[in-house]
Amino acid sequence: MDIILRYWSEREGKVAVRYFTSEFLGHTQAEKLLESINRSLSPLDPKKLLQISMDGPTVNWKFLRIFQEDKSKEDPDAPKLINLEVVVCMLCMEVSRPERGKQTAEAFFGGISDRCHNGAILGKGAPKHPDRPAVMLYQERRAGKDQDTVQLTKLDPQEKQIHVPLKHLDIGFSTKQALQKASEKLQENPVKIVEFKKECVSLLAMTCKKIMERSPLMYPAVRHMRSLDPVMIVTETESTTAMFEKLLQVLLNAGWCPATECDKVLSQYKAFSLDVNTNHKAEFQEFVYSCRLDEFFGRYLSGKEEYAELWNIMQCLFTLSHGQAAVERGYSVNKDMLVENLQEKTLIAMRLVHDAMAGHTDGALPKDLKQHCRGARTRYEMYLEDQKKLREQTTKEKKRKELSQEIQKVKTKRQKVMTSTETMEKEAHEMAVMAEKKHDFTLLSKSNAYRKGVADKKEEVAALDKALKELQESVNKLKQ
Repeated sequence: MDIILRYWSEREGKVAVRYFTSEFLGHTQAEKLLESINRSLSPLDPKKLLQISMDGPTVNWKFLRIFQEDKSKEDPDAPKLINLEVVVCMLCMEVSRPERGKQTAEAFFGGISDRCHNGAILGKGAPKHPDRPAVMLYQERRAGKDQDTVQLTKLDPQEKQIHVPLKHLDIGFSTKQALQKASEKLQENPVKIVEFKKECVSLLAMTCKKIMERSPLMYPAVRHMRSLDPVMIVTETESTTAMFEKLLQVLLNAGWCPATECDKVLSQYKAFSLDVNTNHKAEFQEFVYSCRLDEFFGRYLSGKEEYAELWNIMQCLFTLSHGQAAVERGYSVNKDMLVENLQEKTLIAMRLVHDAMAGHTDGALPKDLKQHCRGARTRYEMYLEDQKKLREQTTKEKKRKELSQEIQKVKTKRQKVMTSTETMEKEAHEMAVMAEKKHDFTLLSKSNAYRKGVADKKEEVAALDKALKELQESVNKLKQ
C-alpha cells in the first residue's frame, strides 16, 4: 500500500504530489489498515491532515469511519476531514468471480461510459448537471427534468414510478437474438421476455443506486467546488458566489476556517469576481480546461495582500482530491522495480529516489545530496550491523519466550505433584490411625504403600526444582 502526500508547495507555487512511504499488507481488515496508516503518518502533524482518498475495496469505508472516530477521541477540537471521495472499485463490489469479473465489469461500465458525458466537474464540456447522465441512463427522463443536482442525488433509482415502461425498454439486437436462440433450445420452458426485462430493470436500478451512494457528488463540497470554475465566475457570478458561500460553510463546520475569517474570505471572493468581470473577463471566458486551476488563479491572487485570506482558502481547496492518478501510476512503477530478494526498505528508497528525480527540473544536484551520497557506504554498513543486532535480539527474545513457557509448565507440574503428595500424606496418616484403632493390618499395609508413594513424589519434586533452577539460570544468561 503506497502512501501518497498531496500538499501545497510554496516553492513550486502549486499543488504537489509526492510519494511518502509504503506499507506491505496482504488481504487485511480495517483495524490493521488503520494501524499501518497511523504508523506511516506518525512523523507528520495529524492536525494538518485535510483529506484521505483511497482506491480499493469496501473495507476502506469502515477504515475511514474508525479513523475519524479515533481522531475525534484523541483531540475533539481538531479539524475534521473533508472527504470528497473514497474511491471504491466497482469490480470489487459487484463481481465475486475474478475470472469473469473483468469481462463483466468492462462490458457493463463501458456501456455506461459510452452514454455519459466525459469530463470532470470542472472539465471541458462538462454538463451543467454532471450527474444527470449516470442517474437518468436507464430511467424515465421526465423524472429528472427541471431538477437540480441536489434533487437528483436524492432520487431513488428503485422507485418504480420513474422506471421506463417495459414495452419501451430496449435490450438491444444481440440480446434479442440470444433470447430467441435460448427459447428454441428450451422449447418446453421458453425464456419469457417480460420477466427478463424486469430482471434487467431490477439489476440496473440496484447498480445505479450503488453508484449514487458511492458518487463524490453526494458530498456537498464537491457540488459547491464548481464555484472555482473560471468560466462560471464570469458567466454565472451570482450562482458561483452562493455556491462559494456554501463551500465556506462546509469548511466552517469541519473546523478549517473560523467564522470571522469566512466573512472576510467571502467579501474577498465577491471583490475578486467583480475585478475579474471588469478587467479579466476575456481571460476567464477563454480558460482552457486542460490548464491547472492552481496556476491559473495564482496569476491573479498570489502575492496580493487584498486577497491573502481568499488565496489561502483556495490553496486548501485545490489540495483536495485530484483522483487516483498518482496511486495508479505507482502500481506501474512498483511493477518495474520489483525483483527477487528485494527488501521492503530498498523498494521504499527506490520509490523515493524515482519520485524525487522525476520531479527535478534543473540538472544540478544539491550539495547536501552529494554529501549524503558520499556517506552511503558507511550508513549501509551501520544498517547491516543494526540488522545483525536485531536478529540476535529477536533470537534471544524467542528463546527467552520458549524458556518462560517451559518454566511455567514445570511450575504447573510441580504444583500438581505437591498437591498429590499432600493428599497422599493425609490419607496415609488417616489409614494408620484407623489401623491402630481396629487392629487391621490391611489398612496398615495401605498406609505404608502411600508413604512410599509420598517419598517418590518428593524425589520428583526435587527433580523439578532442579530443572526450574537450570531454566532460570538460562534465562538470566539471556538477559546479560
